[in-house]
Amino acid sequence: HLTPGCLFMGKLERLVCQMFQERNYPIRQVIVSGASVPDEGEQKIFRALHAMPLKQPHTRKLVVTGDSDALLQGLLYPGSNLYILD
Repeated sequence: HLTPGCLFMGKLERLVCQMFQERNYPIRQVIVSGASVPDEGEQKIFRALHAMPLKQPHTRKLVVTGDSDALLQGLLYPGSNLYILD
């Protein structure tokens, strides 16, 4: 079963982190916050987004999540250029 904290999800989190560290992507910042960090996923995502400056017209933010709560919070996000991929 794929549940937060299972062995597979831990390995997946480590592989995703390695992938973005080892390759030269034209991405300024990647935040990976898996089950090893406590709290609900959408809460962690939007806490990080709210910590970023809002006045960055050329900065795009992409949230990849399967959580419908993140979509609702995205509608309330005061910044621009936020994309949510479900």
